Amino acid sequence: MENYIPKKPMLCFAIKEKRTIEFEYNGTHRTGNPQCYGINKKGKEALRVHLLKGGSRAEQMFLCDQVAFQITNDSFENPGPNYHQGDKDMIHIFCEL
Repeated sequence: MENYIPKKPMLCFAIKEKRTIEFEYNGTHRTGNPQCYGINKKGKEALRVHLLKGGSRAEQMFLCDQVAFQITNDSFENPGPNYHQGDKDMIHIFCEL
């Protein structure tokens, strides 16, 4: 197994502390609750987010190298309705709810 080191450790902080994040992706401002951060099946760092604003689907995965995330002061209590631990689209998970 490869030894993966997360490039954005603040995403694990946001997940652990259940803090909402904001970011721009493909020209759209988005707000959401981070669910799972890891390496996707293509070997890229990715973040699964339950979107609150700025998306067509509630649960989406975003490539981390294309995004500058900001942690907000807002928090959340529950994961998104489609959240499942052990995200099947990740080959390695750094942190998750």
